[in-house]
Amino acid sequence: MKNSESFEQAQSFDEFKQAAQEMSTAFNKIAEDITLYIEAIQNVKVADQELQTFQATYVEQGGHHRDLIQDASGVLNEVSQLNLDAEGRIKLDQLATAIDQFSVEVEKSSLTVADTIRTLQTYCGVTPTPPATESEPAPEVAPDPPPQ
Repeated sequence: MKNSESFEQAQSFDEFKQAAQEMSTAFNKIAEDITLYIEAIQNVKVADQELQTFQATYVEQGGHHRDLIQDASGVLNEVSQLNLDAEGRIKLDQLATAIDQFSVEVEKSSLTVADTIRTLQTYCGVTPTPPATESEPAPEVAPDPPPQ
């Protein structure tokens, strides 16, 4: 079962808290993976000045994206620690607002990163891939054929 489905199918507040903890753990793992990708990209030595600019931009945007995901992990962890009392309900409402804001910010961040990747692909002579949708994943990226 997907973690987001766990929230929808929670039969009790304890199950809801468990789903929040699972999501927190999953988001933390994603943030760790992004950190590894950023480090790998930072370690690539490029001579081309334009590529260096793309590299720095991607590292900055990737770091921002990772930070958003880490923040969301923390918020979800807080949700998993709440009690079902008046104070817990107030805090849950506050955290719900933070999750809504995160959703908007991570969507913006994803679009910014994807735009940088498409710009880099164009610069390198690769046909940019259209954004993926839930019903249709992005196609494989293949370099354009060399000019004749």
